[in-house]
Amino acid sequence: MRARSLQLVSGVPPEECLERIVEGICVRRAFVAPPSSSCPPEKPVAGYVQGEHFCLWKTSPRNSFRRLLEARVRPYRVGTLIEGHFSVHPFSRVFAIVWFGTASLTALATFIALVVLPLLGESSPSSRDIGIFAFLLLVLAGGSALCLFTYRAAQDEPRFIREFLFELLEAQPLRQDEQAVTAAIHTERGS
Repeated sequence: MRARSLQLVSGVPPEECLERIVEGICVRRAFVAPPSSSCPPEKPVAGYVQGEHFCLWKTSPRNSFRRLLEARVRPYRVGTLIEGHFSVHPFSRVFAIVWFGTASLTALATFIALVVLPLLGESSPSSRDIGIFAFLLLVLAGGSALCLFTYRAAQDEPRFIREFLFELLEAQPLRQDEQAVTAAIHTERGS
């Protein structure tokens, strides 16, 4: 099981699990980072439920790299199997890729204009060009530091949400031997 995966077993039926989740969270229709004042302190987890699927995230602090739990419930023996995975919101991933890609390509183009072309004798760099290049490197380093800081700040969120579900659903992790059985069932079903 990957660290970003979640497999829990609860003795509570699936329908009741979903009801408990709705009662225990600050309900949102979709992933929208709610201001911390809009969710009561006794509901530190926000999310939504759609059919047998649900999505949960910690309400504060505001962080674009917060971890979402996307999961589903299924009947399992005399209770419920909760399976899901933690990930960063897709928009955050796309934004980071586009931002770093643009900043990197711009820095590379500036580097070529400042270093490569003068070596080929095609132009000579001005102090303005060197300042622009230094500024781009600073922006790239600052953006990298900001992303790393916010990503690391959200590292504890999967543990927080797991503990929330342990308590709310009276759940426990799926045992290793049971994981092998459920993996075989998934492979057999093709799901």
